[in-house]
Amino acid sequence: MIEYRGDTIRALDMDERMTVCNMSIEAGARAGMIAPDETTYRYLAGRPRSPRGEAWEQALDAWRGLPTDAGARFDREVDLEAAEVEPMITYGTNPGMVIPIGAAIPQRPEMRHLPRRSPTWGSRPANRSGISP
Repeated sequence: MIEYRGDTIRALDMDERMTVCNMSIEAGARAGMIAPDETTYRYLAGRPRSPRGEAWEQALDAWRGLPTDAGARFDREVDLEAAEVEPMITYGTNPGMVIPIGAAIPQRPEMRHLPRRSPTWGSRPANRSGISP
């Protein structure tokens, strides 16, 4: 389980939050979590399976109790300065095929870390993606 917190996370809209949580799975976690807040409640309000009327108010009361307790201890904490994290792009078909947005697309000699039996080994991924060095 990975829990995300902080100003940058709170500033995300729900689609962006769901993207971040989905990336948790790609990182090997079983789930990603962001505590519910006003952004979450606005997103849920009026949706087809959201509670209505008094049930909505009861749900809000319950959800407001879900954020992490102050002083909670975690197995590990990682602090990132979001402004310093360079955007990454994929150039192929597996999660290992990512590079910083300003980097050149690796060519065959630089891709020795990929198994040769991989269908994405070599320059095929760049060609399949329609991008070039």
